[in-house]
Amino acid sequence: MGPQDRSANGETAGRIEAAGVATQAEPEPLQLHVFTEFQAEGEPKHRSLHATRADSNGTLRGQLWQVTGNAEKMRFEEAESVNAFSSDSFSWHQTLNSNLGDSDYAKVGQVARSEPPPQARNRKEVMENCQGWTIRVLERLASEGIVNEDTIAALRGQMDPID
Repeated sequence: MGPQDRSANGETAGRIEAAGVATQAEPEPLQLHVFTEFQAEGEPKHRSLHATRADSNGTLRGQLWQVTGNAEKMRFEEAESVNAFSSDSFSWHQTLNSNLGDSDYAKVGQVARSEPPPQARNRKEVMENCQGWTIRVLERLASEGIVNEDTIAALRGQMDPID
């Protein structure tokens, strides 16, 4: 074990030592969540998807997939190492899969990247926003067995109206 394996107080980081043999501790499982955040007063809440894992401090960090912008011309965005719980606008979250395997994680990213963001020619023609996009992504993930159909129905029932 080298000096990089010890924290400032001498504890081993991410390693378990038994009978003189150092082994790497199993990482926490990835979890898939839908996050909801408050926006400006009168605006619908923002929804996004996150695949998170607890870091060494117990903070849930991970991959973010979302669409942003006004409802007429939304764009896809993704980011790594996001701590969604730290957002001042955080409202609530729902865990969709508490043990997301590597292949399912890759599939979530592929589906999110390929699902078209909401678009409309003008405000009057807006039919959906980030909440609708999230539901479409989740429906595709349900067809792959990654998320539960019942959870999608519950999330659909909590959607804000489109004005």
